[in-house]
Amino acid sequence: MSTYVDQDKPKYANDLGILFFVTFIPWVVFVNLYSITEFQYSIDANVVSMILKITPFILLLREFINNKYSVREIIGYIVLVFMWITCIRSSNGLTVFDGLLFAFSARNLKFRHIIFTFFITGSILFIFTLGASYFQKIPDLIYINNGVKVRHSLGYTYTSFSSQVFFYLSCTYVFLRNKKISFAEGIIIELISIVLFLKTETRNPFLVTTLLVMFTLLIRYTNKDWKIIKKISIWIFPFLGIFSIIASYLFNPSSRMFSLLNTILSNRLELSNNALNQYGYAIFGQKIVINGVGYMGTYSKNYNVIDSSYVMNYVLRGPLFLMLILALFFLLLRKLCKSQYETSSYLILILVLMAMHSTLDPQLLSLWYNPFFLAIGYVFRRDFNLTNDALYLLK
Repeated sequence: MSTYVDQDKPKYANDLGILFFVTFIPWVVFVNLYSITEFQYSIDANVVSMILKITPFILLLREFINNKYSVREIIGYIVLVFMWITCIRSSNGLTVFDGLLFAFSARNLKFRHIIFTFFITGSILFIFTLGASYFQKIPDLIYINNGVKVRHSLGYTYTSFSSQVFFYLSCTYVFLRNKKISFAEGIIIELISIVLFLKTETRNPFLVTTLLVMFTLLIRYTNKDWKIIKKISIWIFPFLGIFSIIASYLFNPSSRMFSLLNTILSNRLELSNNALNQYGYAIFGQKIVINGVGYMGTYSKNYNVIDSSYVMNYVLRGPLFLMLILALFFLLLRKLCKSQYETSSYLILILVLMAMHSTLDPQLLSLWYNPFFLAIGYVFRRDFNLTNDALYLLK
């Protein structure tokens, strides 16, 4: 097994690492509370806007202090410039670009430290929001579908958000505990997921959380190598991304197969098809007014939310942007699958489930939900190809 040596890490990574976290924590806190919880009506939008605009300057300042750049890092800056162009031209682009800049800036930090910080911050926000809803400090919106199914928002602005948040918090917990996780811990995660499902009737995050628990315990208590599964997982992001686009283009409501699939997927195929037909795509991104759930949980008459992360990024930020994101995940997984380090299997599992989850939900590049996409920034490390064991991602 190759040995990872951390001695060549640039000095600025140690000196200014604190600057990353001082920026990262308030960004996650304010964007989380403002974007997806009922606290949004108590937070000044100007404060959030200021944080979103200041963040790039702080992170870029941190970058420019380092006066030595590898070819790989220079390529990363070029990619960032392209992504900045597409993001500023697209809807909600600034939050996405901030997340991508955090990813690039994270490449010389220990990924475990970032995930631990997110887990603590995210868990406090999650408990705080649920508690505020329980004690009626913020509304618990109730949705009734077809006069039968009752769904609770639990303090979030929509019923699915609490389950989405919990799925990614579960992933952070699994990553941090990895081979030390116990059967009891897995059962506790699953029980909380079941309670959230019964309250919110949100299927996708419940299913992937269940798969997370099952396969985490399987990896933990077996000694199998999983070589074939690892090789397949390398292609999971490109495959699901391309499949989502093609299936959305080919959707035909008169087809019995497509109609059944669309019903199972809660009309996601039809919404994606409508978006592709109505807006198409623009190479450098485009702004679209997304009409979803409005004030106090009321549905817009012109509801046009694009749930699939792949289709959403294709429509809003263009095919080149999506191809770059899929390529970065491909390179990341290829590196992880070469690693002989035993905890790599847990991160691979999380990324595979994240790819599956993103087929039906839009959280792939939403840092206030999902910290794991930050791992693509490590592709631009100067030593990315120098060793098979990407321990900077695992230790």
